[in-house]
This record gives sequence, C-alpha cells and structure tokens, in this order.
Amino acid sequence: MSSLIAELASAAAAEKGIVFEEAIEERLCAYSRAVAHFPTAVKEVNAFVSHTFEAFSTISSILIWLVDAK
Repeated sequence: MSSLIAELASAAAAEKGIVFEEAIEERLCAYSRAVAHFPTAVKEVNAFVSHTFEAFSTISSILIWLVDAK
C-alpha cells in the first residue's frame, strides 16, 4: 500500500506542483487504520477486493483532499 500511496502522491505533486510533507505514506496508512470501521466497501465484490478497494478509496480521497486544500 505504501508504494501505491507514494505513486499517487508523486503524480498528484507533479500535476499540481506541490510538495507533500515527509512520511506521507506512513501517516496515510495510520489514518486508514484509524477509520477502518467507516463503511465504504462495495457490497457486490468479495471481501478481499472490498477491503482493498476500501483502503484505496480512503487513501485516494485523502490525497485528493490534500491536493485540493493546497
């Protein structure tokens, strides 16, 4: 997951010309663990895919929010 976050952060930074703070991968992973109980899963998919989508969805939403907030 950390490599995906790094890739998305790099693309967002290049697109918007911003610089993210150090350790963004660790902080976003910690945040996604803290809000893991929030219901964001797609019900039509099996549990593994659902949890993967949930983690990706949460991290993507945070990155988009961070980029738009800058």
